[in-house]
Amino acid sequence: MRQLKLIPMSDGEKGKPGAQWWDGAYQCRNFEGYFQKRKQGRGPWKFDIEGVGFDGISAYVYRVREDGELEEEKVPIDDQDRITVNGQKYGSKNWEPCIEFFVQSVSKNLLRDPKALFGRF
Repeated sequence: MRQLKLIPMSDGEKGKPGAQWWDGAYQCRNFEGYFQKRKQGRGPWKFDIEGVGFDGISAYVYRVREDGELEEEKVPIDDQDRITVNGQKYGSKNWEPCIEFFVQSVSKNLLRDPKALFGRF
């Protein structure tokens, strides 16, 4: 069994594609310049969806800069709810929305049909 690295990885090391590190309960990696994580080091790697664009057809994911810092990048969402990263499409099993994503989605749906969330009055 491979042992975990006990010395924390520097931000500069995180900026290299293929780098992997732990942040609490999450195993993280630099996937071709994009940030991905998975809980407890198990299951599929997931992109963090930090929000949706006002256009309703884009989302924000994190890129890992060369200095290891994260920055948001806008990526398209298709009509099958797949994001496109580096020309590849990823379905919902490969991305994890944050709370802001849910708030924006609910807000968008409420504007369209306020009773849809709360039922008929």
